[in-house]
Amino acid sequence: MGDFNGDHRADVAGAGNSYISILLGKGDGTFESSIDNNSFFAPGHLAVGDFNNDHLLDLAAVGSFGSSATIGVLLGNGDGTLQSSLTYPLSDTPDSVAAADFNGDGKLDVAVGGYLVSEVTVLLGNGDGSFRQGVSYPGGGYEVIVGDFRGTGKLDMVAEPSEPGVAEFLGNGDGTFQQAKIYHSGAGYTAAVGDLNGDHKLDVVLLGSKPLAITSMLNTGVLEFSPCSPLAFGAQRVNTTSKPKIVSLTNTGSKPISFNSMRVTGAFRARDTCGGTIAAGAVCRVDVTFTPSKPGHERGGITIVDSASSKPQYIELSGVGK
Repeated sequence: MGDFNGDHRADVAGAGNSYISILLGKGDGTFESSIDNNSFFAPGHLAVGDFNNDHLLDLAAVGSFGSSATIGVLLGNGDGTLQSSLTYPLSDTPDSVAAADFNGDGKLDVAVGGYLVSEVTVLLGNGDGSFRQGVSYPGGGYEVIVGDFRGTGKLDMVAEPSEPGVAEFLGNGDGTFQQAKIYHSGAGYTAAVGDLNGDHKLDVVLLGSKPLAITSMLNTGVLEFSPCSPLAFGAQRVNTTSKPKIVSLTNTGSKPISFNSMRVTGAFRARDTCGGTIAAGAVCRVDVTFTPSKPGHERGGITIVDSASSKPQYIELSGVGK
């Protein structure tokens, strides 16, 4: 979506077959006939932005055909038409592209999610529709979504790891990114981001299939949980207690965190060493045990109320009684 002809009406850009097409909006939900551009071969995914700083919307496109993978920039003329693609090679088959200013220089950059290789390639823009040599970050690829997940003003990225869950790449603010941190999930891959619980922090929505499943991963802010995946206890004899599993809570912020309360549900028990306050940089732990009272699958959770978030934080628990 974007206003490609400056009439303050929403237009649509689409990629299909051999064409990239602009459909100018009439302002009533209908569109003019498509304006087609075939200068970029085999387009697959698009990103909208002003890549040459002329205040007109352009398009970045990625695609592949055979062993050839490319990224192209089609500069907009301001009337809904696009110039011929400025095309550059990529090292891996792309599965997505996102545009953002990763280093704060006022020039749009792009992040390309890999398809054959689980990595994200970041290409910093020169401000004229061209890019510097790409830098690849392994650990996650496919769908790449950009956002400020820490609230620091530095852009981060999330992508799909090789197993269900989320790969997070924290940005350094200079166009480089830290090593991927993987958050595992029982099912689902990164699909969208948004503030799901009203705490003004970006969360992640995961989409699974067969059967369709939608799950979410809530942003814990400066309180870091390890492991960050749900605690699974496996099989445990009825009326016996498992060995404890430990969740470490680290205050990654610069101020103390108030640890207000902890509530456990299901056939689980928990004890913590956090006290009332977790100092900046400090680590405390929660020891969790599972005592099933009947055979079958058991689910529960730990709800933690703390000052790191305006909403409760949650640890998923599961086990099987036998």
